[in-house]
Amino acid sequence: MLHWQSVLLEIIIILMNQSVIDIRQFGRFDVDLTNRIIKRRADSAEVKVSKSEILIFTYLAENKDKTIHRENLLKECWQGKVVTNNSLTVAIKNLRTALNEIDENNLIITEPKLGYAINGANLTHSVLSDLNDSDRNLEIQTLGKNPPANKREIPKKNIDIILPSKNHMVTLLFLLITYFIGMQYFSFIDEKSINGIPVIYDGIDLPNPVVNTIKQSQADGAAKWIAYPISGICSRYQLYGVIGDDFIDYSDKIKQGSCDVS
Repeated sequence: MLHWQSVLLEIIIILMNQSVIDIRQFGRFDVDLTNRIIKRRADSAEVKVSKSEILIFTYLAENKDKTIHRENLLKECWQGKVVTNNSLTVAIKNLRTALNEIDENNLIITEPKLGYAINGANLTHSVLSDLNDSDRNLEIQTLGKNPPANKREIPKKNIDIILPSKNHMVTLLFLLITYFIGMQYFSFIDEKSINGIPVIYDGIDLPNPVVNTIKQSQADGAAKWIAYPISGICSRYQLYGVIGDDFIDYSDKIKQGSCDVS
């Protein structure tokens, strides 16, 4: 692979990853659905959880202070998969354990025999900050000072946003078109068909785990697949499916043993 081709491919990979990042804001938290990260904005403390766990947190946050039945969580957070109540119990336990690592112990509430909920007050206002405010007020009173009379509490709003802007997509599509035309001209990339769907790759035989993932994901309706190796001793592969105008990352579905993409 020529050096400039490697650089161009890396740029496209970075833009491709940026173009599909899905970040939502709930009270004090940023939820990165793409990278499965829950981040507290005040101090940038964050935890990484599994796909089902990030979907559970998001669904509960979207319906804060409402009890979500177990059946609904199983349906919404494991779409297309057959799972049991035990899977939900384990996911909730793991999610709580992860949140405990950043001292968020009171977010998820269990409603016996019903389901789960997120405490809306704790989602938007930290219990720890309440304690710190009390300590500061006590210190002020001890020193004989009064807090400013014009001090007001600014109400906080929950904001749900999806990043990024359309500019990334336009740039990405332009680079992809340029890249594919150039690579075809220099015979750098090759194309084959798997179950009638074109697959763009580097010309080296695709390993069975990649081929199996493409076949098993055929029902998703991808019009084209892009597969390429990631440099490193593990020889991992990155796999994208082109569905409509979106590039969907299927890399974490490739079974690669000890080099499984996580």
